[in-house]
Amino acid sequence: MPTYNLSTNKTPDETMSELRYCFEGWRDAELISARNLKDANDTAEVVFEFHGETVRVQYGLQQRYRDNLRAVYLTLEGLRLAYRRGLGDLLTNTVSQMLQLGAAAVHRDPYELLGVRPDTPLPVAEAAYKTLAKALHPDAGGSDEDMRELNDAIQRVRRDRA
Repeated sequence: MPTYNLSTNKTPDETMSELRYCFEGWRDAELISARNLKDANDTAEVVFEFHGETVRVQYGLQQRYRDNLRAVYLTLEGLRLAYRRGLGDLLTNTVSQMLQLGAAAVHRDPYELLGVRPDTPLPVAEAAYKTLAKALHPDAGGSDEDMRELNDAIQRVRRDRA
C-alpha cells in the first residue's frame, strides 16, 4: 500500500480556521475540539459530534503536527462535501461494507490495544504484548482476528521506535 505523504506550508492556526469553517457549513456536525496529542508522531486529534454521536479522529502518520492536522482537515472537508452532494448514504454503506471486510486501513490505537502509554519503553510494551498474546491466541480461546490486531499493534509500536 503506498504511503501518503503530505507537507503543507499552512500553519496549524490557518488549518484550524479552515476546519472551523468546514464545520460551520456542515449542518449535521459540530466541531468539539482539535489538538496535538504530542506523542512521538505529533498526532492530530479532532473531536466532533455527528448525528448526536461523538467522533474522535486521530492521525499521526506524517512527521509534523501541521501535516497531520491538514490531512484530517482535508479528509473531513471531503466528507462534508460528499454529504452536501447527497452522497451520505452511499458513503455510509460503502464504509460499512469495508469495515465488515476488515479493511486494513482501520486500526485501533496500538498503545491502547496493548494497554500501555505511548511513552512506555519498548521492552515493557513487548511484555504487555506477550501477556495479551497468551490470552488472545486462537489456541487459548482467542480469535485469529484478535491475534492479527495484536500483532499489527506491536509491529506499529516497533516501527514507531525505529
